[in-house]
Amino acid sequence: MPPSTLPANTQRKPFGARGGSKHFAFSLIEVTIALGVLSFVLVSIMGLLSGSFSIARDAANDSALTSIARNVVDDLRGRAFDELPGVGTTITELRYFIQDGSPCSEKSDGSAIAAGAVYKATIDGAPDAALKGADGTVNLVKLRLRLQRNANWPSDIDQDANKQDIYVEIACY
Repeated sequence: MPPSTLPANTQRKPFGARGGSKHFAFSLIEVTIALGVLSFVLVSIMGLLSGSFSIARDAANDSALTSIARNVVDDLRGRAFDELPGVGTTITELRYFIQDGSPCSEKSDGSAIAAGAVYKATIDGAPDAALKGADGTVNLVKLRLRLQRNANWPSDIDQDANKQDIYVEIACY
């Protein structure tokens, strides 16, 4: 049967036409441009994510160092003045801490470091003659708290980039 004799609802439609509208495909150049724009956006997002991960890691490190410094200074202030480093017989103390800033062992001499130690706190002090008592004894000690981060204790590597010094003065009245 010739096409003109078929009923209207059964007539053949031209190729690519459906329901009176034509569907167009994307050309290769359009697909290439779209992929280029998409890859540019994805690379930008990845760059932002890596920067935010670095900032988050630095913030966690700063938080742990603050916790360590607070714990050590509170401990030092709670001691008798004669027991502070630099006043009595102890010149330097070493302490080790885990990732979140909690102590991983009591005062350590460096020979037996608890597993998981990430931070090392070195506390050294010296008496300061600027404040003397009536009997002439020194009543002021200057302490340096050096905080160092290293995931592989004990290590002979001296990494200045991972050190922070905090100075504290404690007086006895």
